Amino acid sequence: MDRLIGAGPDEVTRRLGRPVADRSAGGGRWLRFEGRGWGLRVRLGADHRVASWTLRLPGGASTLREATEPVGLWPACAPDAAAGSAGRPLLRRRLSGPEGSTDRSLTATVRGGRIVALTAFDEPPDW
Repeated sequence: MDRLIGAGPDEVTRRLGRPVADRSAGGGRWLRFEGRGWGLRVRLGADHRVASWTLRLPGGASTLREATEPVGLWPACAPDAAAGSAGRPLLRRRLSGPEGSTDRSLTATVRGGRIVALTAFDEPPDW
């Protein structure tokens, strides 16, 4: 997942296999992938590159590190935070991109004291 932002559709399919759904909407394209215990939505922008993705974590994670390390995003999104300590239903971080750039962002969705989804964007944080 760490290098999925900016990838073209052929690279996405090579890495993840065929999507279970492929739809055009709003000038972009949405691909959906599913596996055992996970689900992933990928949005391709008008340039046909991955602009964002959302990974469902059905079992959830108790910390940001626990949620992001298995998908290669730790420590790019440090510092760590406990899901239960989130004052809002979202934990947001700058996400280091290639060569240390910070032109990307990450949002972790918190429900019931667990991180249940991760979303990466190809744009810097605006919060």
